[in-house]
Amino acid sequence: SERSKQEGDWPLIAFSPRKQYIAIYIMPGVDHYKDLIDRLGKHKVSSGSCIYVNKIEDINVDVLKEIIATSVRDMKRMYKVDEIISL
Repeated sequence: SERSKQEGDWPLIAFSPRKQYIAIYIMPGVDHYKDLIDRLGKHKVSSGSCIYVNKIEDINVDVLKEIIATSVRDMKRMYKVDEIISL
């Protein structure tokens, strides 16, 4: 972290499927992407970095892809990123 100057590993994007919803963690924080998130479709957001989606059918997947790509680009600019694993 910038505050402690310690290095560590952290995902650029994270998905957590839950019983009631899918949690999508956008590491720079959802506030950075308000315009995109407003176009996403039916969802909820936390005050930090999480987007909650009940069903993938409820959202615009192309907008989600854009949020992910933009977030990864921004994280690569802000931090040293050693390796990106593509799925």
